[in-house]
Amino acid sequence: MKYGNPFIAASNWRGKPMRIEVRLFSLLRDRAGASRVELELPPGSDLRAAAERLADERPGLRALLGGESRLPVLFALNREYAAPDAPLKDGDEVAFFPPVSGGAAPGPSGSGLGRGLLLLSGGFDSPVAGHLVQRGGHSLDAVHFTMEPFTDDASARKARALAAHLGLGDLTIVPLGTDLAEFTKRCEHRYYFVLLKRLMLRVAHRIAAKGGAGFLVTGENLGQVSSQTLANLAAIDAAATLPVLRPLLGLDKEDIIRVAQRIGTFETSKGPELCDLLGPRHPATAATLEQIQAEEAKVDMSALVRSALSRAYLAT
Repeated sequence: MKYGNPFIAASNWRGKPMRIEVRLFSLLRDRAGASRVELELPPGSDLRAAAERLADERPGLRALLGGESRLPVLFALNREYAAPDAPLKDGDEVAFFPPVSGGAAPGPSGSGLGRGLLLLSGGFDSPVAGHLVQRGGHSLDAVHFTMEPFTDDASARKARALAAHLGLGDLTIVPLGTDLAEFTKRCEHRYYFVLLKRLMLRVAHRIAAKGGAGFLVTGENLGQVSSQTLANLAAIDAAATLPVLRPLLGLDKEDIIRVAQRIGTFETSKGPELCDLLGPRHPATAATLEQIQAEEAKVDMSALVRSALSRAYLAT
């Protein structure tokens, strides 16, 4: 095997075997039937060898970890994004996750995910994410969340321009400022960004259902901001009831900006974003689902979703 055979008998390994813990997210977790798996590997193994070993022990993962899936699986080592050839040592924590997470698993390539809904911000990332999904042959509508009434409608105007440039379908604008203020009043402030993302997913799901979209698309990029750590993304995903595509998850910011320049969204996306207007100075980077659910119990989440949808309107 290219990466060294991790399947040979342990008695033939040279040196003491290492034990690692593997965390699985979303589709991988569902296919494996577990969220955590302990593996024993020969000394000198890397992340790719761990993936091969896991696929051997859990046949349901073979297509996804073996490279037959059209959506690439990403790797993390001790909660940091890592390349497949990163070496392992005894006691390491490894995570495998695809750029598709949350909700029901998507069908195989060619089966058609149908129409999607892009969570379109005014920054560089989400327009590039939308472009990549469109390039794969999928049509997209979009939803844009503003901080109104705490700001003006500048971000909505930017979203209109980006949606038109990308050739997106319907664009729904959702003024969310009043609802997000509830989190700052009633919840522990450091969890604000995770709570915000979970509320956005819930609202986006309702809009997607109304428009016939079968999946969501976001511009999230691993570790780029506080809410996009492995732990926080797992807590955010638990609120998803549709598959969430994150095509930028492992890309460098420079790569994203180059694509933005190439597709003509860079100039429109320049300038400050206001999504952190109500955010904390020191946000949580390793929130657990239990912590987030305890914070959400302090507010009426269903009422917040209804409130946001009552102010949503279709951009013209």
